[in-house]
Amino acid sequence: MNEEPDDQMLLTRLPFLLTGKHKAFSIKDDSMPPLCKGNIIICKHVETTNEIKDGNTYIINTESNDFVYKRVKKDRDKRGILTLVSDSRFYVPYDIRVSDILEAWEFVCSLNIGSYKPEEINITSVMKMLRELKVEIKPIG
Repeated sequence: MNEEPDDQMLLTRLPFLLTGKHKAFSIKDDSMPPLCKGNIIICKHVETTNEIKDGNTYIINTESNDFVYKRVKKDRDKRGILTLVSDSRFYVPYDIRVSDILEAWEFVCSLNIGSYKPEEINITSVMKMLRELKVEIKPIG
């Protein structure tokens, strides 16, 4: 998997997580309930596609799909293919070739701020907290 450096993003470690590189991603749709638009998920970088586990959820970046957050299904009969599945039944699963994956990030935890009304959230304080934890934020969807 290739990862292009992004000059506008700071890659660092979160002090409360296991070792490794982590990013925060902002959810932009309703395909993976209970997460919803506005929630933030923290994910750990997957070094190789061999580390992707059946049934776990990942941010997957491919050339054709940009960044998507889906549950990954592996089928022994489909070598080199992963099926990306939404937890919402309103979205149709689809296959991608493992060779098309540019990068993958495994879900670790979420900040469910999307369930609050905008007037209940001081987004500035949330962003400040994430910056203090040195979390990188990138929109998906």
